[in-house]
Amino acid sequence: MMQRWQPGDIILARDMTTHGEALMVIPQIVVADTAEYLALATLAGTTCFIRDEPGWRDLDMRARVAKYQEPHLTQPWAERAWTRPVLTLLPSGAAHSIRLHFEANWDLRYWYVNLQTPALRSETGVSSCDQVLDIVITPALEASWKDEEEFALLVEAGFFTPEAAAAIRAEGESVLARLEARVWPFDAGWPQWRPDPSWVAPKAGDYWRPAA
Repeated sequence: MMQRWQPGDIILARDMTTHGEALMVIPQIVVADTAEYLALATLAGTTCFIRDEPGWRDLDMRARVAKYQEPHLTQPWAERAWTRPVLTLLPSGAAHSIRLHFEANWDLRYWYVNLQTPALRSETGVSSCDQVLDIVITPALEASWKDEEEFALLVEAGFFTPEAAAAIRAEGESVLARLEARVWPFDAGWPQWRPDPSWVAPKAGDYWRPAA
């Protein structure tokens, strides 16, 4: 039987590349761990280690696509602080996460559907690989696709096969169908969730450090 984490436990979430390298490692506070989903909190002030390339978003789209296909990461690790809270929902076995991004005062900014490989569990946490295409949902539950041009160029370049691309988009469509039907998580009151006041934002270096 799978061991479940308890509310308040701190685990590591790893964002991986398709080549199996860690791109970001961030400590997360467990909100709930059930057979249906894992919920994780990122409190403001949490720090992460990330291999973030300066100017990434300013690159020409095709230059960014070329970077995706490089076999190894060359950027040095940097420690960054999270400035606003995020609640992440990981439905069991699903190829996506649903993230609620809040303002510092806990007003909901937006929902973010991150299409990604199903989260793999380990003793220390979970890992997954981003699949580029995403969906942004307003607090009024109006949805729009994000990064469609970049995704299409990656398919054109062979980074995703047409079959894989269709499956990724279908995963997003399944979330939109749940949104339309107003079923979990859109009916569960998650925008009103608040953390235990005793919880403290974890610092990445207390739980993991890049190899020297």
